[in-house]
Amino acid sequence: GGRSSLFAPQPMEFEKIMTFTMPPKALEEHYGPGWQVPRACNYIESLSRCRNRCQVLRVLPWDPTALQRPMPHVLPWEEFRSDIRQYRIRYAKAMADEESEVPPKPLDLYKIESKPMVLFQAAEICKNEGSERLKNGNAPGALDKYDEGLYIMDKCKEVLVTWRLIFRQIHADKAEQNRKDRGLRFADLVEPDMPREFRTDEAEERSMRLALLLNAAHAGLQMEKWDLVESRASLALDMDPKNLKALYRRGTARLLAGHQDTAKADFWSMVRVSNFESKDAISQLLKLMPNEEVQRQMRILKAAMDKKSKLGALLIEMEVDERVPLQDERYQRYMADCEQRKVDGQREITFDDWVRQYEWRYDAEQRAQARKAWPECFSHMGAAPLPIEGWEVDYLTHKEIDKIMYHRESSALAARKRGREGPVSTETVAELAPRCGFQCKLEVDKEDESLLRDAVVQRGYHYWW
Repeated sequence: GGRSSLFAPQPMEFEKIMTFTMPPKALEEHYGPGWQVPRACNYIESLSRCRNRCQVLRVLPWDPTALQRPMPHVLPWEEFRSDIRQYRIRYAKAMADEESEVPPKPLDLYKIESKPMVLFQAAEICKNEGSERLKNGNAPGALDKYDEGLYIMDKCKEVLVTWRLIFRQIHADKAEQNRKDRGLRFADLVEPDMPREFRTDEAEERSMRLALLLNAAHAGLQMEKWDLVESRASLALDMDPKNLKALYRRGTARLLAGHQDTAKADFWSMVRVSNFESKDAISQLLKLMPNEEVQRQMRILKAAMDKKSKLGALLIEMEVDERVPLQDERYQRYMADCEQRKVDGQREITFDDWVRQYEWRYDAEQRAQARKAWPECFSHMGAAPLPIEGWEVDYLTHKEIDKIMYHRESSALAARKRGREGPVSTETVAELAPRCGFQCKLEVDKEDESLLRDAVVQRGYHYWW
């Protein structure tokens, strides 16, 4: 008596689907005899030896005569953990020669996780979480966070190095194309400086890595792992040899580890870097050495630093030898001529022979003198050699401009001197000598006179002629 309506309950039948089970003979032919039997009594080892999903799931074929197989005995936790440890050791030994457990993926510079800004933010989060854990007394957790931040900085460095190589390759391609367009033998396009944002990322990566290394060394001090502190602090000192925190933490770790000599070296380095103002280093040295010995070593160190600073100031104040760039320029010209001679199939010549035979071609004045010996038009002697090149015109023009500017500056200086000191006296040297105290007469031989003329008169100083 059910009603036939839209919402009335209707009789329902489940769809019958035939299930197929592979016969045991086919499984045996495919997988071999005894495929369903575990290879070992140990459950973990039986799983590790499985070669197919049937063995893993322990699926048995449909067989009404099949008997129930008991599961292996459950191991206690201690035995299970020891077995797992042995399997891990065997796995690590098996993977020792492999570069990584999974195939390394190529670096994709255009993904979001490869952006330096994102990597810096992730490293900053790791640094802040590590500092919070260190403040709460969880030094191992803090060290884990600092190491995670260092791993992120390693990837950031890889990204920056890859971009640097890309910039270099772009410049090399541009230089090669420029060389081909201009028809040159060698490329001379100057590589531009890196973008400002790239340099900023490099500096930020360096500062972030240094901060993470210093914090990791601090966490290692709280954990009393002296080798870890020394390794992290040494890495920080490789980046910044004058970092006082790294020197102090490494010295403290070496001292607590029983290495007093190396600890003293770190504390003395702190004293030298801080210009004898590090109280922490001096207090540690007073614990390790007598007061008189510390004072004596400080006096020796101060004397050595003063001597070094004076020598540095002397080297800085020395005039730059102008002959060095001139010699470099001459050698570059010689090498360029050697390359051209090699292309032309001519024999090689020494630098001295090149100076005697060919260097005059790079002097505008000597080129002009050589042209005077030849007529301006064709004759029986041939055409005039060494045509006037663009660099000669520029050289002569700048030389005349320098001469005019020199005379103008000399006249202006002379006018200022006359305005400051008054008109020049018309008295002779003989009249001024008795009043000025100048009574001796300059007497030189011919050799000294020639030396004076070469060294003094050519510079514009006319002392006595």
